[in-house]
Amino acid sequence: DVLIVALGTAARPAVAAAEALAADGIAAGVLVVAAVHPPPEESLAAALATCPVVVTVEAHAAVGGLSSLVAEVIARRRLRCVLRTNAVARPVHETGSEAHLLARHGLSAEAVRHAARQGIREQAGIR
Repeated sequence: DVLIVALGTAARPAVAAAEALAADGIAAGVLVVAAVHPPPEESLAAALATCPVVVTVEAHAAVGGLSSLVAEVIARRRLRCVLRTNAVARPVHETGSEAHLLARHGLSAEAVRHAARQGIREQAGIR
């Protein structure tokens, strides 16, 4: 149903979100990308082709990072995926626990789970 693509430290909340989605009866896989340069385009395209809904999760700005890479692969390969991105919207210079910072930037397991559910509704034509 859903593929969650994560980069770096965002893998932990991605796996937790997939587990929560599974408990809700939604099949969710997790693909952890080690680096965006060089881009793992072939393996990424193969994984994206299997899922109608894709959620990216990265503790980085969406532009120029994993979210951009995934969007480019979807466009170049003309894949029919709904893409939802969870990334740092704007840099905030603050400190705190990992849980606090993930929640602050919409990168917590609950935020990823919510994005996946939104993508499923969008893919089904439900707003």
